[in-house]
Formats: sequence, structure tokens, C-alpha cells
Amino acid sequence: MAGPNYKAGLSWTYNFIYVSLFIGKTLSLTLDQTSSKSICDATSLLQKGILDYYEGTTYGGTVGMFQAPYYWWHSGCAFGSMIENWYLCQDDTYESLITDAILAQAGDNYDFVPQNQTMVEGNDDQGVWGLALMDAAEREFPQVKGQPSWLTMAENIFESMFARWDNANCGGGLRWQIYSWNNGYDYKNTVSTTCLFQLAARLGRYTGNETYVKAANQAFDWLQGVGFVMFKNNDGYVFDGADISTNCTNIKKYEWSYNHGIVLGGAAYMYNLTDGSSTWETRTSQLLNLASSYFFQNGIMFEAECQTSNICNNDQRSFRSIFARMLGKTSIMAPFTAETIDPLLKTTSKAAANACSGGKDGHTCGLNWLNSNFDGNYGLGEEMSAMEVIQNLLIHQRPAPAMVKIDSSSSSSSSSSSSATQTSSKAFSTSKSTLSSTLSSTSLSTSSSSSLESSSEASHAAKTTIIKTVKAGTTTVIDATVKATTTVTTFTTPSNMVINTITQSTVTTATTTILVSKTKKTKTHKSKSSKTVSSTSSSETSSILSVAPSSQTTETTASDSASTVTSKASPRTTSSKVTTTSSTEEKQTVSSKAPETISKKVTETVSKKVTETVSSKTKETSQEESKSASA
Repeated sequence: MAGPNYKAGLSWTYNFIYVSLFIGKTLSLTLDQTSSKSICDATSLLQKGILDYYEGTTYGGTVGMFQAPYYWWHSGCAFGSMIENWYLCQDDTYESLITDAILAQAGDNYDFVPQNQTMVEGNDDQGVWGLALMDAAEREFPQVKGQPSWLTMAENIFESMFARWDNANCGGGLRWQIYSWNNGYDYKNTVSTTCLFQLAARLGRYTGNETYVKAANQAFDWLQGVGFVMFKNNDGYVFDGADISTNCTNIKKYEWSYNHGIVLGGAAYMYNLTDGSSTWETRTSQLLNLASSYFFQNGIMFEAECQTSNICNNDQRSFRSIFARMLGKTSIMAPFTAETIDPLLKTTSKAAANACSGGKDGHTCGLNWLNSNFDGNYGLGEEMSAMEVIQNLLIHQRPAPAMVKIDSSSSSSSSSSSSATQTSSKAFSTSKSTLSSTLSSTSLSTSSSSSLESSSEASHAAKTTIIKTVKAGTTTVIDATVKATTTVTTFTTPSNMVINTITQSTVTTATTTILVSKTKKTKTHKSKSSKTVSSTSSSETSSILSVAPSSQTTETTASDSASTVTSKASPRTTSSKVTTTSSTEEKQTVSSKAPETISKKVTETVSKKVTETVSSKTKETSQEESKSASA
């Protein structure tokens, strides 16, 4: 049950009684910053505080939504925070609740445009959910059988948002609102495009797909070009936005912590995926310079635009939760920032814990942490913000955000992949319906777009593969060899997943079977002290991929496709690197005709008749890793 909202409509008498009840109280959230257990015990209490406002477990409540006056974006923010806590504290208490909430709000197309938001959803709202879905993908939050992967959902969000890129007004960027009838449709708020920027950067790093990186650069270049992001005197400023009626020249120069944090985090991801680019190092440094001074007093975080005058609304009281999360990610993606960020998080977390001393439970969090005591304000935003700043004390004790790179099975295919990636960059300017029609002209052609829409992976049908070969360093997880009677062609689809597909010039009754052997799940983490912790557990035997051509169509189902997940820290440090080999359970189906032509996106023309059964086997490897204690 949610606590009463004391901030609204209270008489001075009720305020006096309320404050009097808590004068002299010394209770606060217990926090030992040197103890992981203490940190996680504290955040466990804060998660309970967050869920006091959740209506998904109440009679008649909506799964995935928080009680009024909180909006849909607050839900995306809260579940992003809880996914991080699941990972940092390795606490699965709310795993099912988080999963149910995400799926309930995913929408029919899994792009987070659900029916309950069709009248009011903004680009920034969808973007915040996109960041939460990337958290789920990078943290390897458990997938749900029969549902699209978290990565697929994040890509769906990206494509949905990027399709609204508005060149007609202010030369690009996203509007605040999706729908023209909503107030703010003619305003281009910075956070909508910054969410798109960071989402593209993280997808680029996670998948290794260069086209996402190009999209991230496009978004950032526009933000800087229009003046929403400005670099001056070694500082990086992030402003609120501008109206299109002035061609975005009359910029509202409010500076909000979450806006700044999302740009900072995105810049750090770009620094990481570009192997320490000096350009992104400079940008990250300048953004952090401003953040560390403007949003902190005496080393304690605060919302500068509204907190000192005590006029923060429910949105603004939640901003620091995203800001704190992005500071933690920045210190991992760009480790040179840790020497600045870590002390700020340490000082702030202590002050926040002291400010979590209100309510009947003695650990309800306040808004103002500067005085290290409860100020009488409380709500969802206060709980989320305190939890994020405290749990990010653990950010260096767990592996860096994971990444997956899908490679081809041969050097020649790798070359084709690189070429195809370049040719597919324009795909991001298309809508979902255009993506379906674009797919019909590739070698993985479809009988109709409706056949794609009938699949749960509708907007990402291109991710269905006949052979997916994934490499971790020099170790090939699945080593597929195809006989000469069939040619393997590698290309990149509009969804930018590299696909190795068997293309046939004549449909026959031949059957191609690919066996995937049992793999081992191995995780390795090297700490700064060079000690290694390894754990190995057997995964289920991957299923058989079967391609059975008929007179007209071929149906291919790929389940339990193996993937390699690699955690990558900064190129300038050898610490915090993790390699994980896992078997990802995804069901992906596509109906395809034998192609008459092959798209320009396919770098090799394939026209060979299949005359015999082709099989490819993988070798089973099960070498155990030695275990040693980690500091």
C-alpha cells in the first residue's frame, strides 16, 4: 500500500503535526559503504519503498504502472533501477515482478507503444523505457521463452523512435510529443533525442553494428549543431530544448540532471566503443566537468534548477535516479572518469542514507540530501534516486555491461559483413512497414509483409537465421561448415543483424540440417588485482535447425541460438573485462520464398542448385576452467 502524499493539499496544522511527530528522531537508513551486504540491505528497503507506489500488485491495478500522479515514464525509470539492483546485488526477489511489468507495457509490436499510452505517450517516455531494455540486455536479465529478447525490444524502440526523425523542422531531432494533439508537439525537448543518442550508442557497442554508431553520431551532431549541447571553457552544457516556431533558436537553457546524465552516459559509451577516441574522451571530460560542479554542493548531489527553491515537481524529483545511474555507467565505460565520479557517489550516498530517515518505518527518503536529514518531502522519485546513488557504490564490483558480437564463420564472410553493414545505414530512416517491404527484396525474401507481422518478432523478422556463428576472441562457439553444394552468403538486414543464409536458386525437396552441440556456459572476470574467478555450468543441448524447402516456401525455426556475450571495459584499461558464453533461448520464425533476385545489400550473387542433403556439425567442447578466489 502506498503511503499518503503529504506534499499536496496539506494545511499548516497538519504539516505542523506531521513535522512534530518526527522531531528528534535519529532513525535513518543504515549504510556501511565498505560492505556489499549493508549496501544491498539498504537498497532492499528502498525497493520496498518504491513498490509502495506500484499499482500492479493491487486489486484492479495495471501491471507495469505506478499510482497517480506518476506517469508511464516513471515506470520505465523504476524498472531500469530495479534491473540494476537485480544485477549489482544479485538479488532475484523481484525478478518475476519486473518481467511481468515489462511485458505488460511492451505493446503489441514490442516497441513500447502500448494501447494504454496511445493518446499521451511522448518520445522521451519511450526513450526512458529503451534505456531500461538496454539495461536488461546488457545485464543479461533472464529472457522469457516464447517472447522477443530484451535486445529485440530495445531495437524495436530505436527503430520506432528513429522513424520520427524530423528533418523538416530545425534540421533534425525528435519532437517532444509523438502525437500532434498533445501539448508540446511543437517543442523539441533535448531528452527525446538524447535518449535516442544513448540507445544507439549502446546498441552499437552491444551488437558491434556500425550503423547504430552512425545513428548515434547523427543524433549527437544535431544536438550540438542546434545548440542543445554546448561546449565552452572546458565545460559541456546540456539545455532543455526549443520550439520549432523559432527554428529552435530560442533555446530554454534549463539544465536538468537526467538530461545531462543521459548525454554523459552516451558519450562514455561512444568513448568505449571507439577504443578511446580522443574526441569522445574530450566530450566526456567536459560534460563531467560541468556535472560535477553544477549538480553538486559540497560533493552532494542536488537538482539545481528547482531544489534550492523547493519547487521540484514529481518529474523533477525523479531526475537524479537516472543521473546517478549514468554516473555509474560512465565510470565503467570511461574509467578515467572514476577518480571524479566515485568520491561524488560516496559522499552523496552517505547524505542520501541520512536523509532516508522519515516516515513510520524510519527510512522513508526525503528530497533534499544537502542537510543529511529528512526534509518532509517524499515519493517515488525520492526512493528511486536514493536507491540508485547507493547501489552504484557497487558498480566496480561487478562485470561491465555485456556486449554481443555476431561474426561470420569465415574471413571472406566477415568481409561481406563489413560491406553489407555500410550499405544498410539508410535503413534506419524507414518505418516499420518500410522495413518489412525492404526485407522482401533481400535474399531472405518474404511472401508478404503480413507473414512477418504474424510473428512475435514481426518488426525484427530479419533476425531469424539459418546459421548464426558467434566468436569469443579466438574461440568459435559454433563452427558451422557448409558443403559446396550450397553457398553461404552474409549480409546485413535493415535491422542490422548479420545473417548467414543458405540461398537456393531452385527449390527442391532437399533438407538441410544443422546440428548444434551441447555447449558450456563459462564466465570469467579479471579484477584489478589480476585474480580470476571462473564458473562453468552445463547448458541445455541446443536444438536442431531444419530447413525443409517445399514447392513454394521454406519455413525455418531457430531456437536456443548460441551467442557470445563479452563485457568490455575501456580500451585504456585491462581491468573489468568479462567474457561469457551462453545459450540464448529465442524462437524466431520466418516464411520465405526462393528469391528471384538478390538485393544490393547482398554482397555476393548466389545461384546454385541444391542437389543433396547438406549438414553441418559443431564440435562439442567442455573444458573446465580452474577456479580461484577473487578479491
